[in-house]
Amino acid sequence: MNERRNQTPKHNYQTPKAQIKTFPFLRILSHQFKTKNMKRLILALAIIGNAIISIAQSHVELDTLNESTFKYKLYYENGQLEEEGYWSNGKNIGEFKRYHENGNLAQAFNFNKEGRRFGVQRYFYSNGNIQFIGNWEEGKISGKANEFDELGQVEETKLFIDGKLYSKI
Repeated sequence: MNERRNQTPKHNYQTPKAQIKTFPFLRILSHQFKTKNMKRLILALAIIGNAIISIAQSHVELDTLNESTFKYKLYYENGQLEEEGYWSNGKNIGEFKRYHENGNLAQAFNFNKEGRRFGVQRYFYSNGNIQFIGNWEEGKISGKANEFDELGQVEETKLFIDGKLYSKI
């Protein structure tokens, strides 16, 4: 039996809010856009430190859609797009995509207006082949999910109910 099947996948697809922890400064920015107070925004960025200011100036693009929602793009140091999505009131909403450093899609999924994942979620290997595909309901994986090897062949099929593994098929 393939040992890789017993290992945790590269992306923890059972933790829907993991990517939010990666970019805590977005929560601060979201709050500042909500209050529409530019002085507070500048002060918050100064308090966070020069490292975040540098990231915000050279590796992040923000497009304000309204007082509490904006579209963002994060870039790798090589200039390649790393992540793009919509942020509102401290959480991702709508379509979300993350990319490998080579430019190939790494993750694609959707968030509802409450910031919970829903619908078909996909993860990809850096070679562009599908790694995982499953369905989410109210932020939890639900139903049949498939894991693939790097050549695109199904390695394992699992059945999830209410976010928990029910059985391997």
